[in-house]
Amino acid sequence: MAIGSPDWGIYSNRSQVSTGADAGELAARLGSFDVFSRSGNVLFMSGFENGFGEWETEVSGTGAAITLDTSIVYSGDAAAKLVGGSNSGRSALLRKQLLVPTASKVGAEWLFALGSQLTSISIQIEYRDGSRQYLAEIILDYASSIVKYLGSDGDYHTITPVPPKVTDAALFYNLKLVVDFVSLKYTRLIINGVSTDLSSFSVRNQSAATASEIINRFILTSRSGQNDLLRVDNFIFTMNEP
Repeated sequence: MAIGSPDWGIYSNRSQVSTGADAGELAARLGSFDVFSRSGNVLFMSGFENGFGEWETEVSGTGAAITLDTSIVYSGDAAAKLVGGSNSGRSALLRKQLLVPTASKVGAEWLFALGSQLTSISIQIEYRDGSRQYLAEIILDYASSIVKYLGSDGDYHTITPVPPKVTDAALFYNLKLVVDFVSLKYTRLIINGVSTDLSSFSVRNQSAATASEIINRFILTSRSGQNDLLRVDNFIFTMNEP
């Protein structure tokens, strides 16, 4: 800024220059892909520009695959292309394990584009404290056109939203799940900016003698006899969600 010019950060808007509302707006303008839901403190984010070195992958069924795709992306240079198998488990899975300083209200945000019809998409956040395993899961059930959550009873229950349905390889949808691992309850589900309150629902709670960690999973399940596909471009994991 030239000496003597006004500080646009503290003065009111001008005809051609507006103040930045917060640091999140500054990050968005500088190219961050964390632009849909800016709440919480980012612990990890990935756009697959570095390939799958940060991820674990798992596939099941004939023709199932997870590859790096540069032909259609939301931002950056690459996206993860998931293809489900035509038989057996019919799935393709992305998994990210993280150490967290303490239990808190966390968020997992995914951007994905449908390349075909499919059976379902599942997102999971699993928190392990060394003696217990707490699992939150949302399923976009395309076969039944409903959204379900995993309850504390181990069963799946239908909630209000419906899955985004338009099959367009270049149209990326935004999906974010927020879970409170202090109260052991779901908090909210955001699909394309529309938030659904889940705070009355408890997560699945089971004994598990494992290391303390949080595991995020994104699972595509294809239709029987088909190799259904989608692309995942960005993943953002946050702590200290409101």
